[in-house]
Amino acid sequence: MFHPHATSIYIRTISSFLNSSSELSNLQKKTMRSAVVLLLTCMLLAYVKGVAIAPKGRCLCMDGGVNFIPHRNIANINIYHPSSACNHMEIIVTLKDVAEKKCLNPESRFAQNLIKNFQQNKRSLEKTGA
Repeated sequence: MFHPHATSIYIRTISSFLNSSSELSNLQKKTMRSAVVLLLTCMLLAYVKGVAIAPKGRCLCMDGGVNFIPHRNIANINIYHPSSACNHMEIIVTLKDVAEKKCLNPESRFAQNLIKNFQQNKRSLEKTGA
C-alpha cells in the first residue's frame, strides 16, 4: 500500500540521483523530474481515491424535528436507523406539492404510529409477495 510519507523519500532519492548524474543534460533531467512528479501524483491520487470517507456525526436532521405532519401532505417517508454516521434514528418526510423534506421527531406519538403502520404495511406486502 502506498503511504503519503513515502513520497518525500522517493523524491529525495530521485533528486539525489538526478543531481549526481553529470552525464545527463539539463533537458533530460527536467524530463525525468516531470515524469517522476507525474508518477508520484498518480500514485497519490490512487491512494486518496481508495481512502474510505465515513462521515462521523453527520445527522441529516439538525433539530428535534416536527411532531406532526398531516397524512395528506406526505409523499414519501425515509427512516434511518442509528449508524456510524448518526447515532440516533431519523425520520425524513418528503411533502407533496412542494417536494420539501421535513424531519419528524422520532419520539412523538405521531412518528411512533407512523413507524408501526409502515412496518405492518411492509410485512403485509412481503406476505402477499408484492
